[in-house]
Formats: sequence, structure tokens, C-alpha cells
Amino acid sequence: MKTGGRQAGTPNKRTAELTERLAELGCDPLEGLARIAADPSTEPGLRVKIYADLLPFVYPKRKSVELGAEGASELRISWAGSK
Repeated sequence: MKTGGRQAGTPNKRTAELTERLAELGCDPLEGLARIAADPSTEPGLRVKIYADLLPFVYPKRKSVELGAEGASELRISWAGSK
């Protein structure tokens, strides 16, 4: 069991200072990136990169699923209307 230190989820001193400074400047990097990506005049390649960078914050990565050989004989696939 860990003792001492920050509670889980508590930002470190540097992160807290950065967040506070950005707030003082009225700067929201997430909003700024979203505005750049949504602007039709932004180069399509850059728009795609920004959206790809923002994607994990909205939709978490899905965990891959592996099927082992032992389960292959039990795997059944059916389509609507098939028996």
C-alpha cells in the first residue's frame, strides 16, 4: 500500500500552475484546436490531425479482442434472416 504523496487524480504542482496561467490568459487550448479544425479554410491535412489528436478525449480507445484456437470451434456467426 502506497503512503504519502498526492491523492490519485490530484494534478502535480507544474500542471496546476499551467492550468492557472492559461485561465488567467483566457486561453483554452482545447477550444482553440477545435476552432482551427472546424474552420473550412484550414488545410484538410491539419484538420484531420487535430481531430485525430482530440478524438481520444471524447471516445476512449477500444480494447482489442483476441480469439484463441480453442474457442474457434464454438464461434457461431449468424446474419439477420439466416438459420
